Amino acid sequence: METKKNTKKVVPESSFNKGWSQIPPCHRDKACEMLMKVLNIGTKSQFYARLRGEVEPKKSQVAAIEAVFARFDISEIWGLEPFNSNL
Repeated sequence: METKKNTKKVVPESSFNKGWSQIPPCHRDKACEMLMKVLNIGTKSQFYARLRGEVEPKKSQVAAIEAVFARFDISEIWGLEPFNSNL
């Protein structure tokens, strides 16, 4: 029996992990809820696929994602690498 490997293509520029790493843990549930609403998705697995950059956002979704992060005063959003304030 042959097993399938995870072959999902990750596009680092499509990931909003950098912004996500800046949201305080106490606000992550609310931020996740807001992002899922603007992305019109219903499951956490769909959310995490977008967080990791496995699903590229539509142009119309980019502005909506940035608006959610702006509510938390976060402007550096895009990229896989966690935010490093020491740079």
